[in-house]
Amino acid sequence: PEGARGGGLALPAFPDDGNAAPVLKVGGEATSLEDELGPLVVGEDGSVQRITNWSTMTDVEKERTKRVLTKRNAARLEAL
Repeated sequence: PEGARGGGLALPAFPDDGNAAPVLKVGGEATSLEDELGPLVVGEDGSVQRITNWSTMTDVEKERTKRVLTKRNAARLEAL
């Protein structure tokens, strides 16, 4: 399919539910990018990065971090 600006291929649309992370099939099994890499962190300048120690965090720490980041990322995106 043509991209919105013409000439290139468009990326597939993300689900509309706002919470679903992209899921890839690796070796026949589905895996979520967020589960593997962690959520995106939006900087005050709009830059994005990942949490470097995501793979070593406990499930409780991950849930808490996702809850805080959801609110903070939304506020930062609104301010841009």
